[in-house]
Amino acid sequence: MAARSPGSVYGLRCEGADHAAACSSGRVAKRLLALAGTATATLILAACSSTPAKVVTTDHAHRPHHTSRPATSPTTTPTTSATPVTTQAGPARCHVTGLSATIGAYGVATGHVGATITFTNTSTSACTLDGYPGLGLIGATGQALATTVHRGTSYTVPAIAPRSVTLEPGQEASFLIGYNDATGFSGETCPSSTQVEITPPNAYGHLTIAAHIGAYGPCGAVTVSPVFPGTAPPTATSSSS
Repeated sequence: MAARSPGSVYGLRCEGADHAAACSSGRVAKRLLALAGTATATLILAACSSTPAKVVTTDHAHRPHHTSRPATSPTTTPTTSATPVTTQAGPARCHVTGLSATIGAYGVATGHVGATITFTNTSTSACTLDGYPGLGLIGATGQALATTVHRGTSYTVPAIAPRSVTLEPGQEASFLIGYNDATGFSGETCPSSTQVEITPPNAYGHLTIAAHIGAYGPCGAVTVSPVFPGTAPPTATSSSS
């Protein structure tokens, strides 16, 4: 390679004003070329020597509909043989279509009257009565008389705890009624019923029986007990069936 003489740039002599300007521009160009060559060399070396970066591209538009999973050994889940539990429903409540009603003899004691009204299960299935019945007094012409029903005790109605009574076909359950007669109410006149509509506990329909009830103090006030098994009232309050 031929040696360049001082005052020249790449074989150009740097003499004279024009040549000096050319030489000055040449030096600048030479330096820029040198710097550009160094940067290019650095980039090339970096590209050759560096470990390529790992690029992960997620393509949501072409994502598969399933995800691959590593294979695993099958897992066996022990099964327990469950014994079915059968819950037997109890008897349904008694309906008026499966009952009849009768009234027993009246008892009178110093202006107080009491009687027993009895339900009989006339259906072919067991049923239950639970709680207090309702009743309404009916006059001679079929008109409803003013009736007030008190649940609890009176002179002829002892304390009886409410209970659920199950009636098999043909079995009976009863309740007591009590009211004041005209004794002591000489200045008051109350109509007397010829019939009574009896509504079993928790029912909407009623049974109609013949019954003469002239309730006083006030007119139409009748006390009823809850139902109990059979026809004889219990001697002591009890909540057992």
